[in-house]
Amino acid sequence: MFEKPLLSPTQKFLLKRFVNRKNELKRFRDMLEGDEHMIMFVTGESDIGKSTFMARMIEECGQSEWNCAVVACDRMANNDYRTIMRKLRSEIGRDRFDTFNSEDKEWGQPVFNLALSGDGVNVSVAGDATIKDDAQVGDIVGIKNVVEFPQEHLDEMERDRRSALTDAFIGNLSEITRENRMVFFFDAVEKMSNDAERWVMNQLVAAVLDGVVMNVRFVCCGIRKPVIHQDHAWSVDEAELKPFKVGDVAEYLQKRGIDDDDQLGFARQLVQLTQGYAGRVANQVDSYEAGRER
Repeated sequence: MFEKPLLSPTQKFLLKRFVNRKNELKRFRDMLEGDEHMIMFVTGESDIGKSTFMARMIEECGQSEWNCAVVACDRMANNDYRTIMRKLRSEIGRDRFDTFNSEDKEWGQPVFNLALSGDGVNVSVAGDATIKDDAQVGDIVGIKNVVEFPQEHLDEMERDRRSALTDAFIGNLSEITRENRMVFFFDAVEKMSNDAERWVMNQLVAAVLDGVVMNVRFVCCGIRKPVIHQDHAWSVDEAELKPFKVGDVAEYLQKRGIDDDDQLGFARQLVQLTQGYAGRVANQVDSYEAGRER
């Protein structure tokens, strides 16, 4: 059994001030309850409130029978496909990925079998020797050229590694989700590398849409939406977050405990000043409260 998705202290703080997004939240619930859409693209400019809305969706999962795994692309040093698989493994539970763990260990470091030659004479280097403890191998006498590997060999090895790791990961995932429903959240998808984005869309998402993996939904949040194959476009519901209106800001002020004599007028001023961007509204209210305290 999975534990209920846990919100971070920051997410809990943000949700105390959550307003609006009723239509977008309904569409998220519809995706969980039905099978018309399996992917939701949540887009919007910076400061529009994507992080807070994602926290609300995670909270919604906690109130239902859906489990969560979150990949924050802006917090990952390396956004390649292997890092994403490892992050999802960590979120779901490492012990649930026995096959992938083995493949990941085996493909962790490339192994090359070298036949070295120098000056036309074959050279056998420490044929039966082993290296132990702190021993090191010094320079090889007679070898003047740096060993180079043709790019096509490296590309072939990478294709083999990607295929083996992907098959192992999806195989384990299909077993896990057979009786456990999962939502995969990808935050700040614009920070994802092109290679990683292609892997997510063409391998991970495709496995769900093709029925290889069951009971999985995807939410991709970011400034832009990922590129998905046209044959899979039917599975996507798009939600572009819009700026707050005056009523939304007035509700936000109430949740912040701002008791202004002309609260609606104050909300109008904030909308004019911030264009209704949630993050900017929050910053202005912070400044207002700080000024009142002084």
